[in-house]
Amino acid sequence: MLHYRPKTVFDVASCTCDRCGRLMTPDGGDFHERLSVSQSCGFDSVFGDGNTMSLDLCQQCVKETLGEWLRVTRPEGDTGDKTVTALKGIVGKPDVPVTIDEMNEAAHPNPAPTRSTSVGPMHARIAFDPQRSGFVATVEYIWTLVSDSPPQLGYWLYDAGVPSGNVRMQCEGESQVPENSQRVILERMRHEELRGERGAALRGVPVQRPESGPPYVRLADIPAPWQSQFRAALRGSACPVAEGARDCAYWSDWIDWIEGRFPRPN
Repeated sequence: MLHYRPKTVFDVASCTCDRCGRLMTPDGGDFHERLSVSQSCGFDSVFGDGNTMSLDLCQQCVKETLGEWLRVTRPEGDTGDKTVTALKGIVGKPDVPVTIDEMNEAAHPNPAPTRSTSVGPMHARIAFDPQRSGFVATVEYIWTLVSDSPPQLGYWLYDAGVPSGNVRMQCEGESQVPENSQRVILERMRHEELRGERGAALRGVPVQRPESGPPYVRLADIPAPWQSQFRAALRGSACPVAEGARDCAYWSDWIDWIEGRFPRPN
């Protein structure tokens, strides 16, 4: 039997992008997709022997500054099918390699439901496992997701098609989920739900492409409540003058606002 004792550890509370100044917190998706580098420099380093070189960039700045040289490849055997995404975090490895199709068949004889199918909403139950020092989520008695990170577990549950309202937490005994962890998991799920709804609605705003000049969007075409929010973000920014149209914004500013890069830091 293993015996445990309390241990104090320091965890990263937030991260600021060194390029654009964006503040990233663990309850947001960008925090987990950031690039953080910390390297001790050697004798031949251009940064000086013995110095420490560090850098923190959000994923947007990584793409904008390094995108030309980045090599982005899919995992071996991944054809883009997301049906086994929810299997992330399962503990244990097979004795022999298996294919994605074999994993799908093992998880459920019928095709796995995804967010794009007509299958009803999924349900999940979450408990804390003291032996693993992590959280265990059981989805429809089919998938078991294990993570020691509440926001990561929240993202996996969202990706598996579980609405935040269909999650039950263990609230008693040694397996109870701490209230703060419950809040973080549900907040991450709601954040992803809102981001998905928001992105689908906002990217559907028609783009106006004049014969001369950059493309733009009409503020009147932006649905509420985002129209007023974007209008407030535009204060002090240059806007295009389109013939026969009023209240317009550059399409590039619109896309940057959707992705959280606008207004830009001075």
